[in-house]
Amino acid sequence: MFKFLAGPERDRTEVKIDKDSVERLQVGTVLLESCEFLPKHRFPQWKVIKRFKDRNNTPHVVIQNLGEPTSCKSLSLQGLITSRKYYALQSSYAH
Repeated sequence: MFKFLAGPERDRTEVKIDKDSVERLQVGTVLLESCEFLPKHRFPQWKVIKRFKDRNNTPHVVIQNLGEPTSCKSLSLQGLITSRKYYALQSSYAH
């Protein structure tokens, strides 16, 4: 599923994170976190800085906030799908 940004960033598209696209997330991919109380141009952007599997063999990613680099999150790939609030920016996404 593709969504298009409006305004000055309209040339960038977003790829919704779902069960088919989540496996293609690579280190360096930039994610856009939708937030209901912010305008779209202010949505937080997160960069995937690490992929790993926990002791139960569950795949995870560590993401870092581009606007506040000291802020990081560790999310399971399943968590990225079920939260339904992350989109990969097409320009940084592995095809």
